[in-house]
Amino acid sequence: MFSLFLIVAVLLIVFSGSALDWLTSRGLVALEDLPLIQAIRWVVTMVLLYSTIAALFNAADFSKERWRFITPGAVVTTLLIVLTSVAFAWFANSLSGYNRLYGSLGTLLLLLVWLNVNCFFLILGFDLDTALNKARRNGERAEWMDGASHDPT
Repeated sequence: MFSLFLIVAVLLIVFSGSALDWLTSRGLVALEDLPLIQAIRWVVTMVLLYSTIAALFNAADFSKERWRFITPGAVVTTLLIVLTSVAFAWFANSLSGYNRLYGSLGTLLLLLVWLNVNCFFLILGFDLDTALNKARRNGERAEWMDGASHDPT
């Protein structure tokens, strides 16, 4: 289930722009409807990706705390993965000169870099959630959580 949501979300990020352009050029989608369709596309993508990441973080956490669906780590990870995917899609679509030089190996290399960066973001987000949960269990609170300003004097 995790994989299916993740694959659908990534496919929506990478290929839906080209698909909408194709549908618009064929007259199957009216230009007036395009902003609404793009907004729906991004909402669906973000919900699928966030749900996958939140469930994955819950499955990886072995503490006996109840599951919280909205966590800072999952939010940060979702935003970073979406931004990275958009950047890689832009790079693959507009700067495709690497494909002439490297061919299929260039595409494979780009895919592996994208996977590596997104895996790093998953680890970073999970580590953020783990650190915040540990601080909460120990009763530690940062000053910014209490609304206090930091005055070193």
